Amino acid sequence: MRIAVLSSRFPYPLERGDKLRLFHQIKSLSKQHEVWLYAINDKAVSPSDWEAMHHYCTHIEVFVPNFWDKLKGLMGALIYSWPFQSGIVFAHRFKKKLDASLQNNGIDVLYCQLIRMAPYCENIRLKKIIDYMDAFGRGMEKRAEISFFPMSWIYRWEARRVGRYEKYVLQFFDQATIITQHDRDILRLSKDADKLHVVANGIDTDYFKPGDQDEKSFQVGFVGNLGYLPNVDAIEFLCGYILPAYHAVYGQKLKVLLAGARPDPRVSQFADDHIYVSGWMEDIRKAYHSIQILVAPIFNGTGQQNKILEAMACGIPVITTREVALGISGLTQAEVCLAEDEPSFAHAIHRLLTDPQLRSNMANAARKRVLSAYQWDDQNSRLIELLDTKDLVY
Repeated sequence: MRIAVLSSRFPYPLERGDKLRLFHQIKSLSKQHEVWLYAINDKAVSPSDWEAMHHYCTHIEVFVPNFWDKLKGLMGALIYSWPFQSGIVFAHRFKKKLDASLQNNGIDVLYCQLIRMAPYCENIRLKKIIDYMDAFGRGMEKRAEISFFPMSWIYRWEARRVGRYEKYVLQFFDQATIITQHDRDILRLSKDADKLHVVANGIDTDYFKPGDQDEKSFQVGFVGNLGYLPNVDAIEFLCGYILPAYHAVYGQKLKVLLAGARPDPRVSQFADDHIYVSGWMEDIRKAYHSIQILVAPIFNGTGQQNKILEAMACGIPVITTREVALGISGLTQAEVCLAEDEPSFAHAIHRLLTDPQLRSNMANAARKRVLSAYQWDDQNSRLIELLDTKDLVY
């Protein structure tokens, strides 16, 4: 089968979020099918990245929109009631090339990642599947709740547009996927809901695995994009509330690692003798291997938090919120600690730091869960089944 994959970003090199998911999906699809990749990208793709994707793709087309393309796309968003994130990646020049290529090259099915790319697909007469990934409308609402004017107003406006569009687009796709059951429930689809299937993320457990216990330089760590608003909010709660609460009750200042790309100034301000802000790390495993506990007080994120699964795969005990745990189905208290305020986070940290056997048991149980339920091949097999379905209506 010849599968066209449509993406708003070139899926290599590997980073967080959609790049990680799409790369592994393409890698799995290429074992049985021809993959034709069509991507919008902010800049030209390097020869090495292009070559890396050619190991898995029969054909690749990348379009880099200019200022005028983006301006016209935003005007289109206003006219057609698309989300602005859809408008900014919509280019008429790319749309014409895409339509011609799909028509002339015997494409059997189109796999579109994210609703921002859905405007390209509405009038395409092919079998079509869209990957929602997360409930982005709710994610925008949460951003509005933790932002200040005028950004809070902008996020609320976009949240309404995204929410409406999430419901609208399902009618012109044959099937759809989303990462978690929790996000599927958030969408509250009354029409065509039977089209929407849960296909979770996976973890490369040969890559993310336990390291040397002697490498632990930090007692607590947070890993992720340090410029992403829900992560910034979580770090402010960790450093501004949880750590002082721990110090007040237990009389100790913890050694903390904050690791990830593009640290926001609100994150960098916490750097001191006890809190190290690393910024981008070429090998993120070094961050996991250097901490005893991952603490993720995330209250405003959506979807499945890869940082949680990566830490679990690396044998790192995790303390996080119920909101995050809902994105990883079936988690038990033997596999992860849950907390909702600074006293409960501080208490959970103390329990794990002072009980090596508890840390070891939780680390082993967490890795076992990832090995049994979150392998990429297992998750991608569900996507392949949807793509192979013969009775799609279009």
